[in-house]
Amino acid sequence: MNKINKLLLPLTILGTAVIFLILINHQKSYPSLKAAVRTTSAGGEVAEKMKCKDGYYVFIGDSSIITSGFYYEKNNKWYYDSHIRKRNYQINENIELSVYYIFKESTSVLEITQKEPVDLTISDSYNTVFKGRKNDSKQYLAVINHNLNSDYKITINEKEYKPIKK
Repeated sequence: MNKINKLLLPLTILGTAVIFLILINHQKSYPSLKAAVRTTSAGGEVAEKMKCKDGYYVFIGDSSIITSGFYYEKNNKWYYDSHIRKRNYQINENIELSVYYIFKESTSVLEITQKEPVDLTISDSYNTVFKGRKNDSKQYLAVINHNLNSDYKITINEKEYKPIKK
């Protein structure tokens, strides 16, 4: 009986850990993109979405919990993937570049934000198409189908920048 009591606590801890890992890895599905965004952002809504390889990178409005995220559809159900890395690069005193790297897609979403709105002419070393956000004249968005490295160059109003250091 004493051996059973000694094994009971470690087995209980191990069983709890296994159940916890199963629950974490189980992804919750949603009937629509709108429902997925609303639920994962505590009431937010799709403000803008960028098509990636197998899903959408969504910028979320009316949420203080998350402001963006990656969503994809599989078997007519929508899923949220939180495995994203965000890095910010200060281009100059007015412009910041945010790079969201989606691990599942090996894709980078670029967001250029300005403190003061100025018309920008943007190009880069990958010939990426940058689009202005629908409801915000201070932001531009783009999708690049791979991770950016230190060779990446962006040109804004005829001035070249290398934001990503080694």
